[in-house]
Amino acid sequence: MGLKDKFSEIEMKNTLSTSKGKGIAVGLLLVVLMLVVLVVITFALPKPGNLAVQAPNAAVGQPSPQQPPSEKTTETVAEDETVITNYDLFEYKDPFRPLVEETETPIGLPPDTDGGAGDGALLTSLTLVDIVEQGGARYAIVTFDGVEYTVGSGEQVAGSSFMVEDIGEGSITVLYGDDRFTLQLGQKIVK
Repeated sequence: MGLKDKFSEIEMKNTLSTSKGKGIAVGLLLVVLMLVVLVVITFALPKPGNLAVQAPNAAVGQPSPQQPPSEKTTETVAEDETVITNYDLFEYKDPFRPLVEETETPIGLPPDTDGGAGDGALLTSLTLVDIVEQGGARYAIVTFDGVEYTVGSGEQVAGSSFMVEDIGEGSITVLYGDDRFTLQLGQKIVK
């Protein structure tokens, strides 16, 4: 121990012998103790969402099937009544599930139609099957009303009202009159 270390030690003992020094020491000790308790609570105790309680020797029941989100409701009732809802405010929500569900309605039909069945309408359909390159040019392989055709950019599909405007790597742009559609591989237009 050097002279400087002894001097600091002597100063420390003199400071702790006063009432002000004792108050500072007790305050520092309380702060350290609170930090230790906070660390223990944060890391050592289980989180409320991770607890699983099961009665001994009890059979685990099957989870009840959840209703689709469109059927979940909430009710406003008087204060003395019990509210029973089938909507869990704190249920797990998958961040990777899309917010908007995809529908099976083909492009070009309003969602409330049944595809023309029963109303006597004659519907035609165009489906993009594949895109190929031949001689440096891209061609789209499409099926029109069940018959397969190979068409290039700017060509009409089998004398129909569908015209292929542009052919991309995985999609085509189709004109039907004034309507413009982009078809991905496997998609269908019904008119």
